[in-house]
Amino acid sequence: MSEICSFCGAAKVGDLSCQDMFDEFLVLEFSNPAYGRVHMLTVACFMIQHNRYSDPALVWMKKKLEDVLNKVVSPAEIRVQMTRDADQTTRGWKIERQPHERELPQVEWSVTIADVYQHKGDPRSYCSWVERWAKATVLEIRF
Repeated sequence: MSEICSFCGAAKVGDLSCQDMFDEFLVLEFSNPAYGRVHMLTVACFMIQHNRYSDPALVWMKKKLEDVLNKVVSPAEIRVQMTRDADQTTRGWKIERQPHERELPQVEWSVTIADVYQHKGDPRSYCSWVERWAKATVLEIRF
């Protein structure tokens, strides 16, 4: 019987945890521009599905994901907005979830990091699956 992630519900892939898969994705995205074009989506989905964002950051990131997915802004423009909106010297909120914050509702995610992991060998397929992951995450998020 495979181990299941208590946050996102994904089954381990071999001996790999969700964090291990995420770390592999970061290597791919930083070493190959064909993978890197979906970096913002990858980080946002992982952080959302693993309850790592604070409540204010979750609200902010959901809106930014919607903007990127609906082609309102590009990921490059989101980076500029993040520098402006989420700069630690000017924002009054934490990005990472704090111990005193309420527990988030459990979500049965239809697409998880384990689904994307199966497609990491091909950049086109990988990016398509990351986009699918992001669309599902935005639709299913609860807070």
